[in-house]
Amino acid sequence: MIVSDQHKFAFVHIPKCAGTSVRKALRPIDETIGKFDQIAHHPEMGMIHYGHIMLADLAAHFPDYYAKVCSFRSVAIVRDPQDRFFSAVFQRLREFKGYKQSQITPSVVDEEARALVVHLEATTDRLDLQYVHFNRQSDYVWNDDVRIIERVFALDR
Repeated sequence: MIVSDQHKFAFVHIPKCAGTSVRKALRPIDETIGKFDQIAHHPEMGMIHYGHIMLADLAAHFPDYYAKVCSFRSVAIVRDPQDRFFSAVFQRLREFKGYKQSQITPSVVDEEARALVVHLEATTDRLDLQYVHFNRQSDYVWNDDVRIIERVFALDR
């Protein structure tokens, strides 16, 4: 997430939706001083990726930043869900399962995707750090049935 008081602007980073590239470009205006650019322990949420905080968690644990996101011009990028899912599968295999790119075969992807679907269907709470890339895109745009993010752009456009 990027927040700029000076520009009254917020960029909410939805995992696997070009957010790292956008955050890098917007870093010069980021007044959070990288607060939302780390993986670290949060006293109530445990190990989290601060760059991928959903709006409900932002409201509950970072109310000042949530208020800014609500009142500033806000932007997010979304991606085709199927493309995003498989991108997240590949990242999970590399980042959390230790696979090298050359070890990721179609059968490995298929097995992991099937296991992920079972896990995601059974999980009703916030997803753990190793599943953060599978949070619903809508949870970064909406909170309590209210659309918070002003502008939502499709990655392929």
